[in-house]
Amino acid sequence: MASARRMHSETGVQDQASFEKVIQAFVGSVSKLDHVYEVLTEDTPDGPQVWTVIDAESLEFAPCKPVYDAELQATLIAPGAKVFFRLINRREYCDDEIEWAIPQQAHVAWRRP
Repeated sequence: MASARRMHSETGVQDQASFEKVIQAFVGSVSKLDHVYEVLTEDTPDGPQVWTVIDAESLEFAPCKPVYDAELQATLIAPGAKVFFRLINRREYCDDEIEWAIPQQAHVAWRRP
């Protein structure tokens, strides 16, 4: 989780600690889902963003729901944490399009081995 520690450094220790709690809880939940490929973090001027990349049937809600549930549960751990979640399904993009859909400067918080 070293990459998560680099996130959101300009807002202070308390915000950093809240973000780390959220990302640890989130990764702990989604890493158990077979269709989750990776979790990326990116620091933006608006606050940290968490990108979850899944590999599931296109345009199906069922694989997204447990990810959304994990987002909600993780944010309940630190209600004041300002974290934005994004969900990307690799099967909804061509191989050359997925590169622009995911931020290139993002840090890998977790990736399926």
